[in-house]
Amino acid sequence: MFAMHYDIRLPRDYDMHLVRERVATRGHLLDELPGLGIKAYLARDVTAGAPCNSYSPLYLWHDTGAASTFLWGRGGFAGIVRDFGRPPVRTWLGGSFRRSGDPSAPRHATVSTAPLAVGTSLEDTAARSEAWCETTTARPGVHSAASLIDTSTWTLTQLVLTTTRVPAQDLHGGAAEEFEVLHLSAPGIGALR
Repeated sequence: MFAMHYDIRLPRDYDMHLVRERVATRGHLLDELPGLGIKAYLARDVTAGAPCNSYSPLYLWHDTGAASTFLWGRGGFAGIVRDFGRPPVRTWLGGSFRRSGDPSAPRHATVSTAPLAVGTSLEDTAARSEAWCETTTARPGVHSAASLIDTSTWTLTQLVLTTTRVPAQDLHGGAAEEFEVLHLSAPGIGALR
């Protein structure tokens, strides 16, 4: 699994209806994209209490070639560049992914990031991440959970998609960024590990 995320910060007075309309009219275009596990169309809106306005797509790929095609201009990223400029794209290697049995569409997402201390066992971290995903997806209202690692900074990122608002403290044991999920494209969710 390969993950990527870009957070396009928008002015506080930006009309977030434009983002919602963009996702409503274009989100379905990736619903059958080969190689894509999931794309969560994430957003934050100051009128809903968020600290900033942003459009923040997050992807989990099961095929790195498909991710490369998407980014290098033969895929949908060209539309982002055209409309918003070229945002930095954060990438991670996938550690673990779990999907709950809840068939409902996710409406909320939380993302937490924590550095791994020097000397931390990567094998132990992987085992704890797998256990965290399993425990988290057993909770009511959880759609799916993923643990990801950024090897350039040795940070662990945990993503949770939920069907109802679940406090970040309950999911991560600490602070996390919270997003609204405007749409979920999940053509290859079954191929994510």
